[in-house]
Amino acid sequence: MIYFSLSTMFVVYRYAPDGKLEAFGVPGSAPGKFGVVASVAVDGDGNIFVSDRLRNVVLMFDRDLNFIDEFGYRGDSKGNLVIPDDIAIDPHQHRLYVAQAAKRGVSVFTIKAN
Repeated sequence: MIYFSLSTMFVVYRYAPDGKLEAFGVPGSAPGKFGVVASVAVDGDGNIFVSDRLRNVVLMFDRDLNFIDEFGYRGDSKGNLVIPDDIAIDPHQHRLYVAQAAKRGVSVFTIKAN
């Protein structure tokens, strides 16, 4: 599978090996909705992580594109994010790395292994 985003369209796409292209996500400010999508990463279990620059969160969806949870939120406290941008997953350590703007560097989150 290949995942990619079009931030101006508030959507993430999934392209399957059989040629099927699926879009998911709807614009909004409520949990599970997209503001400005920046990056997409997928863990070994098929969970999809999407960074949202406008809402300052990382959203998590299961392999069937069902919303699971989101975390981050704008702020200076531990676990908060400021304009999350690129994300990457280390599947061996079960960690999600989130690059941020405003000289915040990279935050590291532990993700659950199934």
